[in-house]
Amino acid sequence: MSKYLEENDHVDIEANKQRESPILYSGISPVKTLYPVIKLDEPATCAPWLDVNCHGVVIKAQHLLSKNGKKTNKLFDQITKSGGIHNFIEYQGIVILSSIMPDYMLSHFSPEAYADMIEALSPNSYITPDGETYLGEYARSSREIDRMIGESERIIRLCPEYFPIGLVKGCTCHQNTAHTDALLNLGISQFTFHASDYLRRGPFWVRDRAIHFAQIIREKVPSFLIYGVGSMSSLKAFNFADGYITQSHFVNAYYGRKNCKNIDPLSNQKTTRNEIMDILRKVRNDADKVIDSRHSQKNLGYYCDLFGTGYDCIIKKVLINSFEASSQNQVM
Repeated sequence: MSKYLEENDHVDIEANKQRESPILYSGISPVKTLYPVIKLDEPATCAPWLDVNCHGVVIKAQHLLSKNGKKTNKLFDQITKSGGIHNFIEYQGIVILSSIMPDYMLSHFSPEAYADMIEALSPNSYITPDGETYLGEYARSSREIDRMIGESERIIRLCPEYFPIGLVKGCTCHQNTAHTDALLNLGISQFTFHASDYLRRGPFWVRDRAIHFAQIIREKVPSFLIYGVGSMSSLKAFNFADGYITQSHFVNAYYGRKNCKNIDPLSNQKTTRNEIMDILRKVRNDADKVIDSRHSQKNLGYYCDLFGTGYDCIIKKVLINSFEASSQNQVM
């Protein structure tokens, strides 16, 4: 760990509570923010701001580490030699560093190593540490959340000049609530929920559970991003978020699931940047069409007040809609 980090380890958490994130959006905005993930070793995914109206980009710590997560790789060295991530990608907009990575890498990536990476890259913001939390594994999830909270506090103290984005996880409503509260107590104002693991696995009720967890977080935090969505159905499902972090544009392109062109998924033709950006443009256009359910809540409340009608239970239905998990799978 660098001498700089050691000298700044005494910084009080209270100082972080006085700062406001440069990417904080409050209230209900008709425009959803969009942050595309870029793969720094894949030129076709880079510089999306040239093609799409995005509010910033996300880079992943995973792509800058060895396969087991124990050390940084040559790409990381190239970025540090260039003077930081903004110089490397030639972009002065918002850059977010993501901690989300495969489980097998997490145990080898210490908070001190993450803090060193943040200092070397100089992003605008970073996502707090990731963890292994799975539905039905309450004890394991609880231990992981405790670790994530402790490491988040450690990194905030080590990197006081960078803005944290709180990654909330948990396998129950209570765990998501408690994790959110703990991160709020660290002075974090921007939050995110990793939805893609829920959307690509298991039966339909798992997706419903993810939406319900995200709604719990949304009601408690000033600003909220959903990580890992891109289809119109998933954008709508999380319409109450302030914005989205997506990597669907290159994942869909690389796996042949082209949304914009009829291209044979079995073709050996190399995926081009134009194809990737076509998909990203579609994601951007779809996000622009999403109507925030909180608009409906606000309007319904106005009319119920106007006519003297109680609306508490109706409001709850607007927020939860059909997203509540089935009773046989309900876990509180």
